[in-house]
Amino acid sequence: MDHIGDDHGGHDHGDGHAHGHGLSDYYLEQLVTVFVCGAMGLTAVLMYTFGRLDVILIPALRPWVLAGGIALLVVTAVRAVSLWRSVSATRDDHDHGTPGHVHGPDCGHDHAPGDHAHMPGGIYLKTIPLMIPLLMFVMGMPNSSGFSMENINSRLGKAVALGELQDVAAKSGDTLTLDFGELNMSAYDPGKRDAYEGRKVRVTGQLKKVSEKDYELFKLKMTCCAADMIPLKARIKSEIVIPQSQFPDHQWVTVEGQLQFVEIPEKKMFLPVIRIGGKGGLGLQKAQPE
Repeated sequence: MDHIGDDHGGHDHGDGHAHGHGLSDYYLEQLVTVFVCGAMGLTAVLMYTFGRLDVILIPALRPWVLAGGIALLVVTAVRAVSLWRSVSATRDDHDHGTPGHVHGPDCGHDHAPGDHAHMPGGIYLKTIPLMIPLLMFVMGMPNSSGFSMENINSRLGKAVALGELQDVAAKSGDTLTLDFGELNMSAYDPGKRDAYEGRKVRVTGQLKKVSEKDYELFKLKMTCCAADMIPLKARIKSEIVIPQSQFPDHQWVTVEGQLQFVEIPEKKMFLPVIRIGGKGGLGLQKAQPE
């Protein structure tokens, strides 16, 4: 009977210090989680703002990353306010309740020493993978330098041999400005091949030297993200030497010349070829990257 006042109403808490320590671990875990979520949301917003997404995602998906980052920041702010109020309430309970007896979140009865034994070290280890996007952003990644010349050349593969080209009849009309996707798809469409062959066209892309008068014209296309990037290719055939000092490999150019399609039997396909370097000049000028 002498110890009835010491059993806290019949609850067996074992060790009040262990209970308080478990509560502090809970709040530590929640605080770290809030910080990581906020950092991930901020990273998404900053990657959109500074154009880092341009090299890894197609334009249609970039606003979704921005929206997701903003949503994550809002949820993080709400959770931070909720956590702050919970801490304040716990302090009030501690100040006005029974000394040594602190009920925290999800606190039931019959707590024994070691309950709420969260491991702070484990908390930090779990956050490391989640912090990778922020660390990459701070280190300046992703960026266009990740697409090295060696990597791009590997994607392009070896240029096919064209041999001597047959002349095609020139067709009248204004110069057609084609994007690379349309140029590439026209090679697979007999109707468009007949309509475009012999026309003067204007196309923008990057160069890769095959010989002094022969270059590949290419553009890297993303269907969704950088992982599925593929090169779209055409060829440039010149009647005069193309100065590589002025037009080095991977230089962005706008080319104007006569379009024709050359069949590549071993690949069962037609390749767009733009012929330049006649009386009208070289037909190449430097362009801004697209």
